[in-house]
Amino acid sequence: MLVCHENRGLTEHIRDVVRRFTREGFMACSVDLVSRQGGTAAITDPNQFSALLTGPNVNPDQFVGDFASVVALYKTRPNLVRADKIGMNGYCFGGGVVWRCTEQIPELKAAAPFYGAFPPPEKWDQIKAAVLGVYSSDPNDFANARRDELDEALTAAGATHKFNVYPGTMHAFHNDTGAAYNQQQALAAWADMIAWFKQYLVP
Repeated sequence: MLVCHENRGLTEHIRDVVRRFTREGFMACSVDLVSRQGGTAAITDPNQFSALLTGPNVNPDQFVGDFASVVALYKTRPNLVRADKIGMNGYCFGGGVVWRCTEQIPELKAAAPFYGAFPPPEKWDQIKAAVLGVYSSDPNDFANARRDELDEALTAAGATHKFNVYPGTMHAFHNDTGAAYNQQQALAAWADMIAWFKQYLVP
């Protein structure tokens, strides 16, 4: 299981998400996507993360490449990892990276982006992984823009997918260290995601 962090770097919350996956029986890891700049711990001003991860000079495909490198490493370790059973989960910025990975990393068999920005429409027909999209019910959440359009496109393409909207939630409702945390719906979304991954990844 690959886990992509939010736009605040590799926080303790994301480390805990990785631990939760291991308790569910998966081998899991995340990648510190600001490692090029010395790593999350080296960033003293939280406002720097946006420039480093989503700034105008940042190519998001470099982050896809980072996770593709993990997949390549896993493929050399068949005694540890089922390289044909790789899934991915990410949150906010990380959810957007997950969407990008679904159209560029063919080894991904299942994915669960949580309220992440969609890939470019011209890439939608390249999504092959079984995708569970997790969304808030907040109409002002940017991640909900074009959701129905993407749903229709994936349905027309015959892609395996399901979009869940959790009532009474806001963007980042799964993050139990943030103000938008909704415990009841976060637990429901987690259970739904684990069931999805077990359906599409577990032999």
